[in-house]
Amino acid sequence: KLTDHIFGTGSVLGNDFGSAPFAAYIEEITLLHLLTHTCGGWGNTGNDPMFSHPRFDHKRLIVETIANHPLQFQPGQHYSYSNFGYCILGRVIEKLSGESYSNFVQTEVLKPCGASGMQIAGNTLADIAVNEVHYYGQGGQNPYNLKVSRMDSHGGWIATASDLVSFALGVDGFPTPPDILSSQSIKTISKGSTVYPKYGCGWSISPTGNCWHMGSLPGTCTILVRTSRGISWAGLTNTRTVDQKPMTDDLDLLMWKMMRPITEAGRV
Repeated sequence: KLTDHIFGTGSVLGNDFGSAPFAAYIEEITLLHLLTHTCGGWGNTGNDPMFSHPRFDHKRLIVETIANHPLQFQPGQHYSYSNFGYCILGRVIEKLSGESYSNFVQTEVLKPCGASGMQIAGNTLADIAVNEVHYYGQGGQNPYNLKVSRMDSHGGWIATASDLVSFALGVDGFPTPPDILSSQSIKTISKGSTVYPKYGCGWSISPTGNCWHMGSLPGTCTILVRTSRGISWAGLTNTRTVDQKPMTDDLDLLMWKMMRPITEAGRV
């Protein structure tokens, strides 16, 4: 349940990543707090835990972080986008399913949506997958100096644009194609938190009911949109910046510019 706690006795992960007494607020974190980025800390800043200790595996990184990086806020009181929080969610999936995160998501989420071409990325140029693009870093950034495989549940997937759209259509609340979630679940994930109404469970939310997500790493920038009118699209690039400036806003504007004539003409 969304109200289930993550760490400590009787929780989802129990004492798998440390034991009581945990640091302040740790045992108050629920599944919903992680999904909505309101766990109280570990934000996507210069101190993002996911970009530290590259030699650590998931378990060692989580143990080190919850022991030595205290939360700044009580869970549920503050929004801060947390890659690390979604790393923990990947471990929740593994605990409850008894499978690896990637296997479970491919079998239970992606294949039923028709997005069977997605996989977790490798870390180096030598690990590049069949038909995967070459990534171009700018401003001294090296796309092949990242622990992308460890980012599995918060940004480690590779996909085509059609894969992403297939996934979006499987959770958009419209009858065709059939959704993999109940209508109530789709409403829940598409609703912002009381702390930050602009973000639900894994989706940014607009006042008009559109849901989207953007992603950016050295060598790539992406956007996935599902609108309240039932139209979805995705855009992917193999570099991150234009003239040393992040291209997220430009990519968003470009995609909307491409889509408006189509939607206005009624070609959906």
